[in-house]
Amino acid sequence: RHKHRGWQSWFNPMVEVTFTEPDIFGQKHPIETPQLIKEALIELDSELATLPEGNSWEQAKEKCAPELVDNDHKLMFLRCEVF
Repeated sequence: RHKHRGWQSWFNPMVEVTFTEPDIFGQKHPIETPQLIKEALIELDSELATLPEGNSWEQAKEKCAPELVDNDHKLMFLRCEVF
């Protein structure tokens, strides 16, 4: 396992991120820790807060079922992009 600090530009540089060994495709994957998940959700919420008023995220929170805008759903998108 490899340890890196400040993996990707949007992670909090104070959060230590540990990666798996490269898989058969040469990709390293961050090991999800409670701290990493918490920090990633905080960063995502910060980014969502910068969207202009009336954006699609605000519309989804108003019109969609709560489970489609909760942290579990946000984490699904983070995993798709990063984890």
